[in-house]
Amino acid sequence: MKALRSALLLLSLPLSARPLVIRDVSVIPMSKPVTPTRQTVLVDDGRIVEIGDAAKVAVPPDAEVVDGAGLYLIPGLADMHVHLTSPEELPVYLSYGVTTVLNMRGAPEVLRWRDDVRLGRLLGPTIHTVGPTTDGDPPRNRRFVGVGSEAQARALVGQQKAEGYDAIKVYDKYQPATYAALLDEAKRLDMAVLGHLAKDVGTERALELGQVNVAHGEELYFTFFGGKSDEAKIPDLVRRFRDSGASVTMNMAAKLETVAELDDLEALLGNEDGKSLTAMAYHQWMRSNNPYVNRPKLAEFRERNLAMYRFMLRLTSAFHSGGIPILLGTDASWAGHYPGRSAHDELRAFVESGLSPLEALTIATRAAGEFARKRLHEREVFGVVAPGARADLVLLRRNPLEDIANASSVAAVVVRGRYLTGRDLQRMITAANAARTAERALVDRFDASIKSGKLADAKKAFAEMGTRRLLDLNVLIFDVLTTAEHDVAGAVWIGDVATRLYPEEFASWNALGFACEKAAQPCAAEAYRRAVGLQPFNALSQAGLARVAQTR
Repeated sequence: MKALRSALLLLSLPLSARPLVIRDVSVIPMSKPVTPTRQTVLVDDGRIVEIGDAAKVAVPPDAEVVDGAGLYLIPGLADMHVHLTSPEELPVYLSYGVTTVLNMRGAPEVLRWRDDVRLGRLLGPTIHTVGPTTDGDPPRNRRFVGVGSEAQARALVGQQKAEGYDAIKVYDKYQPATYAALLDEAKRLDMAVLGHLAKDVGTERALELGQVNVAHGEELYFTFFGGKSDEAKIPDLVRRFRDSGASVTMNMAAKLETVAELDDLEALLGNEDGKSLTAMAYHQWMRSNNPYVNRPKLAEFRERNLAMYRFMLRLTSAFHSGGIPILLGTDASWAGHYPGRSAHDELRAFVESGLSPLEALTIATRAAGEFARKRLHEREVFGVVAPGARADLVLLRRNPLEDIANASSVAAVVVRGRYLTGRDLQRMITAANAARTAERALVDRFDASIKSGKLADAKKAFAEMGTRRLLDLNVLIFDVLTTAEHDVAGAVWIGDVATRLYPEEFASWNALGFACEKAAQPCAAEAYRRAVGLQPFNALSQAGLARVAQTR
């Protein structure tokens, strides 16, 4: 526990006030196609101040000086599709050179983490975040905000903007009129809309209305290509993206990672990266909750993922050749996709698609910075090694332009001007991993007890968890829905667990309301009222409250 406390202290230490100098380093700036050697880089106040030959750059007397001889300096990588679960996973991203993330599952606590990172109160990658996922009515997931009318869609945009989210995420069950109203209001309020493609809207109409990013290449595979590897339609799609100015996050490596889950999930959970998963991520990866490994016709599902991967490689090549903005995104920490490490899987997929290592790195750095400034109201320059840019940098032992695998040879990371050795980061991660062993045992006990209907045992495990958030809200909601079919009292108890762990999430109160309603208990009205208070424009909570009112 002493090591863990030390690691958490390091996680929250303020950024260094001393200037930083990296001497005698080879710079891969991403702002121009050169790699000047024997450069000195001066960093101060979280920004790159000067880059030049050693003889021309004055070293401040109080500077922290780092010997960069034999090393390569690149901008920090950006993973533009992650699902953050805890501040404890932030150092894992840094250890792989990921210094910027776009969180694609918004919640109030993520806003706090974002602000704490920017103010230097929390060590981690710079965070951009969408709001709570929005969808049609009923939503695909009860954690999503189900938008049931054009008026609700417009009000929701205003709410998420007022709450401080950077963009709005859409899912795939929107109706055309509601979706159009949401896009129109988002344009009026200057809020970017990104995410999935609504099947009843279609790819063409979504691009015409102004959705600025498609968050998965597989969305196009199903929505535009009809689930077929129809290469003849690729030029038309490229033209439509070019005309709209939208970008795409291909998320290719996720297909191979899903196949790896099917082949040996336990090996993924037991390796070093698996041990770094937070307990909450582990809860949704584990076999009993994993959305992939328990499917019927696994062999067919496996082959479909490989076929999609092969097609997305060809599509990526066409998008790149056509000048379409591409972002790197991994879907971490969703089941099968690792924080940090998966970014390097995606870099390798870019190269496999035919891009050069330099082109792949450009997507992971400069392209992300350009997208953030254009779409996410980011004022800082990042993704390049240039004077004035944010000092998010990675020192590599080997040249990534010779082999993209070398992008993972991280010797040290500079995040917002703070220098961290690989040893610093590994110390934090190792201490956290030791604590997670005990947490996983509690999660295993709780989950096994719920699945077997032994609620007394589940209550004991939950009591030992205390106030720690070790359980995923998506899984808890699913447990409420399934348990309510045979044990309404048990469903109410699980719903209560959800509200104690996630009191700020409307979906936890909505789940409790559903369970209380099924059990014909008076707690339904109060739970639905709490849900509506947190998320006034969610059709599911409104409908539940109306039903309860009619029965009183």
